[in-house]
Amino acid sequence: VRPLPAGMIGNDGPFARREKVESALGCPLRFGDQVVGVLFVSYRTAHAFDEAEKNAIQDEADRLAEAIAQADPFP
Repeated sequence: VRPLPAGMIGNDGPFARREKVESALGCPLRFGDQVVGVLFVSYRTAHAFDEAEKNAIQDEADRLAEAIAQADPFP
Protein backbone atom coordinates (compact mmCIF):
# COMPACT_ATOMS: atom_id res chain seq x y z
CA VAL A 1 0.00 0.00 0.00
CA ARG A 2 1.44 3.34 -0.99
CA PRO A 3 0.13 6.80 -1.70
CA LEU A 4 -0.22 7.67 -5.35
CA PRO A 5 0.53 11.24 -6.35
CA ALA A 6 -2.24 12.74 -8.45
CA GLY A 7 -0.04 12.52 -11.54
CA MET A 8 0.01 8.75 -11.21
CA ILE A 9 -3.78 8.53 -11.12
CA GLY A 10 -4.15 10.76 -14.14
CA ASN A 11 -4.64 14.29 -12.83
CA ASP A 12 -5.41 15.30 -16.39
CA GLY A 13 -8.53 13.10 -16.35
CA PRO A 14 -11.98 14.58 -15.94
CA PHE A 15 -12.53 13.27 -12.39
CA ALA A 16 -9.18 14.49 -11.02
CA ARG A 17 -9.54 17.86 -12.77
CA ARG A 18 -13.12 18.38 -11.65
CA GLU A 19 -12.40 17.32 -8.07
CA LYS A 20 -8.96 19.01 -7.95
CA VAL A 21 -7.22 15.85 -6.67
CA GLU A 22 -3.68 16.53 -5.48
CA SER A 23 -2.93 13.38 -3.45
CA ALA A 24 -4.55 9.97 -3.42
CA LEU A 25 -4.24 6.52 -1.95
CA GLY A 26 -5.73 3.44 -3.57
CA CYS A 27 -6.02 0.20 -1.58
CA PRO A 28 -7.15 -3.03 -3.21
CA LEU A 29 -10.27 -4.74 -1.93
CA ARG A 30 -9.03 -8.33 -1.86
CA PHE A 31 -10.91 -11.43 -0.86
CA GLY A 32 -8.61 -14.42 -1.01
CA ASP A 33 -6.71 -14.08 -4.27
CA GLN A 34 -9.49 -12.07 -5.94
CA VAL A 35 -9.53 -8.27 -6.19
CA VAL A 36 -13.15 -7.12 -5.91
CA GLY A 37 -12.55 -3.37 -6.02
CA VAL A 38 -10.47 -0.44 -4.81
CA LEU A 39 -10.89 1.90 -1.86
CA PHE A 40 -9.83 5.33 -3.10
CA VAL A 41 -9.04 8.17 -0.69
CA SER A 42 -8.12 11.55 -2.11
CA TYR A 43 -7.20 15.04 -0.97
CA ARG A 44 -7.52 18.35 -2.76
CA THR A 45 -4.25 19.43 -1.14
CA ALA A 46 -0.82 17.86 -1.02
CA HIS A 47 -0.92 15.13 1.61
CA ALA A 48 1.66 12.57 2.67
CA PHE A 49 -0.08 9.49 4.03
CA ASP A 50 1.71 8.20 7.11
CA GLU A 51 1.99 4.49 7.93
CA ALA A 52 -0.84 4.64 10.47
CA GLU A 53 -3.19 6.15 7.85
CA LYS A 54 -2.17 3.65 5.19
CA ASN A 55 -2.66 0.75 7.58
CA ALA A 56 -6.04 2.02 8.78
CA ILE A 57 -7.26 2.52 5.21
CA GLN A 58 -6.05 -0.93 4.17
CA ASP A 59 -7.73 -2.47 7.23
CA GLU A 60 -11.00 -0.85 6.16
CA ALA A 61 -10.47 -2.05 2.59
CA ASP A 62 -10.03 -5.59 3.91
CA ARG A 63 -13.30 -5.34 5.88
CA LEU A 64 -15.13 -3.95 2.86
CA ALA A 65 -13.80 -6.72 0.61
CA GLU A 66 -15.07 -9.36 2.99
CA ALA A 67 -18.51 -7.71 3.17
CA ILE A 68 -18.69 -7.46 -0.63
CA ALA A 69 -17.63 -11.08 -1.08
CA GLN A 70 -20.23 -12.30 1.43
CA ALA A 71 -22.99 -10.24 -0.18
CA ASP A 72 -22.15 -11.31 -3.75
CA PRO A 73 -25.20 -13.07 -5.18
CA PHE A 74 -23.04 -14.42 -8.04
CA PRO A 75 -20.13 -16.32 -6.40
